Amino acid sequence: MDGIDYNDLIIFDKEFISKVEEKKSKVLIEETIKMLKQMEKKVLIQGIESQKVAEYFEKLGCDYMLGCE
Repeated sequence: MDGIDYNDLIIFDKEFISKVEEKKSKVLIEETIKMLKQMEKKVLIQGIESQKVAEYFEKLGCDYMLGCE
């Protein structure tokens, strides 16, 4: 992640994404990421625990992901 302007980097930790399977949480997560991308922010998701979750956040346009796999 060299060369990143950390003023434009938004980090979501495992606590924020842990309920991604719940409908209300999923809507909140999707709309938050959508808004940040419209503001041209970079998004880092921490705590990815499966390939399925990683693919979900990749489809949302997240720039960086960290996790167990």
